[in-house]
Amino acid sequence: MNRLLLLALVLLFLCTNSSFSDNTHGNANPQKEMGFWFGNLTSPYIASGCLPTVPSSSLTLTAFACSGYVEDSTGAFVYVTQAAATLTLANTNGVHWLAISQDTSSAVASWSRRAGSHYLFRQTTNKPANPPGGVVFAKVTVAGSVITAVQDYRLPASYARAGIYDITDPLYGAIGDGTTDAASALETALNAPPAGGIVFVPGGIFSLSRNVFVTRSNITVQGLGADSILKAAAGFTNTSNRGMVTFGLTSASAVSAISNLTIRDVTFDGTSLAKPLEVTNLTTGLLHHIQALNAGPTHGAIFTYDTTDLVIDSNVVSGALGEFGDGIYLGGNQRARVVNNTIYNFTRLGIVSEAGTTVPKSQDVYIAGNVIRHAHNATVAEHNGGIWVENTCGAIIVGNAVSDMTNTPGANSTNGITASSGSGGGCEWSIAHNQVSGAERGLQLQPAATDFVRVLDLSVNRGTLTDYKFGVVVEDGFDVTLDAIHLGPNNFNAAGRSGINVSIAGGVTINTLTIANSTVDPTSLYIADTGTLTVSSIGTALTHLTLHNLQGWTVVTGATPTNMMVSNSRLLYRQDSAFTAVYPLQATNFFMVNSVMTRNTGAGANQKVFKIQGGGFTYHFQNVEFVDLAANWDDSSGGAASNIFYDGCRFTSTNFQLFGGNINLSVQNSTFYENTVTGAIHGNQRNNTLNIVVSNSVFNNTDVTLTPVIQGTFAPTSTKLWNNIFATTLQTTVATAVETTNQAVLAANLGTRGSGSQVYCSDCGAAADPCAGAGTGALAFRANGRWYCP
Repeated sequence: MNRLLLLALVLLFLCTNSSFSDNTHGNANPQKEMGFWFGNLTSPYIASGCLPTVPSSSLTLTAFACSGYVEDSTGAFVYVTQAAATLTLANTNGVHWLAISQDTSSAVASWSRRAGSHYLFRQTTNKPANPPGGVVFAKVTVAGSVITAVQDYRLPASYARAGIYDITDPLYGAIGDGTTDAASALETALNAPPAGGIVFVPGGIFSLSRNVFVTRSNITVQGLGADSILKAAAGFTNTSNRGMVTFGLTSASAVSAISNLTIRDVTFDGTSLAKPLEVTNLTTGLLHHIQALNAGPTHGAIFTYDTTDLVIDSNVVSGALGEFGDGIYLGGNQRARVVNNTIYNFTRLGIVSEAGTTVPKSQDVYIAGNVIRHAHNATVAEHNGGIWVENTCGAIIVGNAVSDMTNTPGANSTNGITASSGSGGGCEWSIAHNQVSGAERGLQLQPAATDFVRVLDLSVNRGTLTDYKFGVVVEDGFDVTLDAIHLGPNNFNAAGRSGINVSIAGGVTINTLTIANSTVDPTSLYIADTGTLTVSSIGTALTHLTLHNLQGWTVVTGATPTNMMVSNSRLLYRQDSAFTAVYPLQATNFFMVNSVMTRNTGAGANQKVFKIQGGGFTYHFQNVEFVDLAANWDDSSGGAASNIFYDGCRFTSTNFQLFGGNINLSVQNSTFYENTVTGAIHGNQRNNTLNIVVSNSVFNNTDVTLTPVIQGTFAPTSTKLWNNIFATTLQTTVATAVETTNQAVLAANLGTRGSGSQVYCSDCGAAADPCAGAGTGALAFRANGRWYCP
């Protein structure tokens, strides 16, 4: 039983009894007695009319009618109706209030009466209480001796009964039959409530013939979800491509700042004729459980700009198929939160944040937990994308799932997530726990040169595409960290593809770039001039580059960072033909620890791993294994001396080839295996100065030709071999003297030398003639054609 039926039954009961002497409160007024029993079930309200229009340069309101219910002195409700009449206000600038009274002649304290009418008026800034026997219905503003504005303050019957402003209330008259035009009724209802008012959209399809503009602050618009539908009618008149329902404008171009707006459980259907919902010039708002459907002809289904502290939460957006068919659009929004939305079937971008009309940048945007899928080709020369954040200072983008970003890939790329600051900088970006599939670029970073960027746990897969082009693209930033990037199977076997591509244009400087804890699917394919990790920095500066815990990545770099650190990684290296005479790894100060470097399958045999350009470089390797690297050093430009240190390293089918420049090479506590061609250390005559120190190392060459340890047509400035173990007696072929101390070979490899030669034998036993193995080491002497150990 609803409240109105209950009210009717009680009235019937009370009216059929001639005496109220037995009621609990002893009140002879039935309405008062009901109030004691059930609370105030109703209050004064306006039934119809009572909304004058703003006159043209006058203090006189054009004749208007008014009717409603007021409460008399006994508490009884009295129906009052006033025929159309004019009303002239006092020539006092400021705020005036209008009310309707139960009679036409009684004096009412603080109020003036329009003679012979039910109309009262008074001048005061704040809304006054209802006059005795009357109800306030309008606020009128006078400025410059003329009326400039009339604001609706009518209380409808739906408010009197249920505390809401129902758009189907007779005062407004919306009909949800899918055909009757409800635009004026909706616009009136949405602009009616005072602060805290609730506008209710009941079940039905409310057809709108034109844009509806709303300027009311501190209101809630509440519907019944999918059952409460506001829908653009066939032949919809779309003024200046505004939203079907627009909050924050009085007309297509007149701004009216608003605040504290909540919209819940309403369906907005633009029928491809208008943006379903537009919100602008708002401070503090919530859009929750909205459906925004069939946007057109341009821009977003939920279109917002120049707002502050707007939350867009748990909405469904579909069918944004216009020229710029965006799902949720943020323009110049400050601290917007876009969370837990589902966006699909659009033609440009799922969520976009960029500059506004009066605000040059959006700022501190939070985009989380959204599901974005199924983008079509844009009908203009635009990229498709899941989340596109540009001209925005700082964002948190976390926990989003982006998929199927293009049906038929076109000339413009499709991006899963794009983050771009535009001009300025000093912004912070946090991008974490996102998944992208079916986009040609998983993540594109275009921060400003002073921005801080952290990317954590990004998964990129090919999805509906045959292959994607890039997992991550980095183009700028001050301090950029890529942590836990996981790339699914892909074919990079074409030019211009890479798993992580750091491609920095001329004049750009990145201070710190860190790439860590990331994986690439081992079934992915590559060619000689592409890799899964590409760092190119032509004519630019990269100060700090850190690679940590990268397993199986193929690295190509044209950058020369000032400082480069590689740790706990297994990397594949190759020359990149896109950069003339540029080799995979080079840095002014390079440190590599606890890692493995090997040649990518199919890469050229003369691949060079390191290049020193200009001299003055320092490379330090500790506990690093080098596998199948036929040639790995080149210093062709000379300059100041460069220093290369190896400590505790292992070299398998790998040697040093040193070309040109001034180099100080130190190798200690290291092991060489299977260096069968040109010697463990090889150089040529281009070297200007070369100092070599090899100590406490093992050279275990399994080739029977016994390739020398140091070989080449060059003359080192100094060569020192201290406390090493050799598997060959032919240690060097260099043209200069070699300083040796406690050099060691195995007994089986002592070979033949001239009488008087002496070599430390690591497995010989003392007091043996001839020398034999199985000992703990002894100095072997050559005399009379044999070796003996005294």
